[in-house]
Parts: sequence; C-alpha cells; structure tokens
Amino acid sequence: MRIAIFTDGSTSKNGKPDCIGGWGAVLLVLNGDREVVHYKELSGGKKGTSIGEMEMMAAYESIRSLDFDKAKHWDIHVVSDSQYVVNAFSERCYRWKMDGWLDRPNLNLIKSIYRMSEYLDVKWHWVKGHDGNKYNERADELAKEAKERVKAQC
Repeated sequence: MRIAIFTDGSTSKNGKPDCIGGWGAVLLVLNGDREVVHYKELSGGKKGTSIGEMEMMAAYESIRSLDFDKAKHWDIHVVSDSQYVVNAFSERCYRWKMDGWLDRPNLNLIKSIYRMSEYLDVKWHWVKGHDGNKYNERADELAKEAKERVKAQC
C-alpha cells in the first residue's frame, strides 16, 4: 500500500501578532495499481500563528493521524508546495539534530515530525502550488476554509 499526503497552509496578516491561519491536508491510500482506495480530508487553524507553522501543522496532523502499526509497512509520501517543509525534512533535519537542535521557529513541531517521519520512513516531495495538482489544490482550499472558520470565531 502507498499513502500520499498533500498538505498546505494559509494565513492572513502573516508575521503580525494577530495572524490567523489554517492548514489543510488530503490523505490518499492507494493500492498496487495506484487506485485510490481511501480518501480523507483534515484541516484546522488558529490565531497567533505563522505560515511556516501552518505548513508544518498540516504535515504533523496528517502523519499523526495514521495508524503507525499499519503505516510502518507502507510507502508514505508527503507532498507540499512549501519548500520550507520539504527542505526541512528531506535535507536539513539530520544536520539540525547533529547540531543539537539549535533554537529555530517551530522547533517542537519540527522535532515531532522528524521523529514520526523517521519511524515511518516518510518521503518528502515538493510540488508547485496553484499549478493544477487537484489534491494540492484541495489541500489549499481546506487550509483557506479553516482560516476563515478561525476568523469567524474572533
């Protein structure tokens, strides 16, 4: 089995203390013929965040939602239009760990995702945003909808 996870984040007023954000994810379970046999959508959001945190939350919550006993034996791919996320886990995390996890934004999330992705042997892929990939586009819609739900509660 193969799991493909498409993630995205969205914010208003990024970089400001009153930043409002949302994240969205589409999880697909594919059989050997690459046919979708299970489809799941996840989303959430919060006030006082950043685009980096929302992009990371999408990956974190998606991976965390998996049944680790089963997923350990599956081929897992996270697809994001965030180079920040993809580069963190495909290139930088090992070095950050060796350097003692120096303080950086979203460090707790990064460490949690790193531990889960090492255990499950997650592969990370970048996709260009807003370029017609239907699952990336859906993750973007979910992130924006989640952001709007948070705005409505403020």
